[in-house]
Amino acid sequence: LVPLFHMFGQMTSLLYPLCQGSTVTYLASPSSRVILDTLTHTPATHLVAVPEFLKTVMDRLEQQLASVPHVIRRLLRDRIRARISKTLHTIACGGAPLDPEVERAWRDLGFEVIQGYGLTETSPIIACNTPAEHRLGSVGKPLEGVQVKIAPDREVLVKGPNVMKGYFRDEQRTRAVFEAGWFKTDDAGRMDEDGFLYVYGRKKYMILGPGGENVFPEDLEAELNKIPGVRDSAVVGVEEGGRTVIHDVLLC
Repeated sequence: LVPLFHMFGQMTSLLYPLCQGSTVTYLASPSSRVILDTLTHTPATHLVAVPEFLKTVMDRLEQQLASVPHVIRRLLRDRIRARISKTLHTIACGGAPLDPEVERAWRDLGFEVIQGYGLTETSPIIACNTPAEHRLGSVGKPLEGVQVKIAPDREVLVKGPNVMKGYFRDEQRTRAVFEAGWFKTDDAGRMDEDGFLYVYGRKKYMILGPGGENVFPEDLEAELNKIPGVRDSAVVGVEEGGRTVIHDVLLC
């Protein structure tokens, strides 16, 4: 489901599975209907997907079960899961932030959802949850040998053998993304006391609020999109009277 021109797709849907002797099924169309149809007759055990697919399928499922009480849903869990796939047990998710509520919904159906984080420049994985060490909403702990620290401005910095040496024939750009040997991801995040990494979004999209607070549009948009009747939203900072005021635009 992740295109092969993307490093995430190359690693998770081509190089690693083939090294393990796995069979890989590629789809001509990435639509959710084609994916679900393929899962019904392909004995897939692992699925590599982006958050949008997981959200789309879960939204449709929620619409179908809108009139079914949650107590009954739990009793029907195995039947619902079998409708999606009788063999699938693990979903690897990356490429964009995964809504914790969507992750919880898939896990409630009995699927192991493994969210990771990285960039093409980091080969591409920096951190990843595992079945043994998992924390909802986080992107997991850094891989073995990979160092992660949070800069004072909350940018995620990375150092390790997975980090590129530089951009091809572009020394100026290379110098701009390294600081004392640390690669600057341009993503903002934090690490908890147990070493799990949480990523908020692109640092360049952060809005400095009127009270000096750091506002990450993706976080607010994810909450706004949960409001009944809201199809989509956008959070922006507008200059008013010499200060930045946070506004939201709703598509209903």
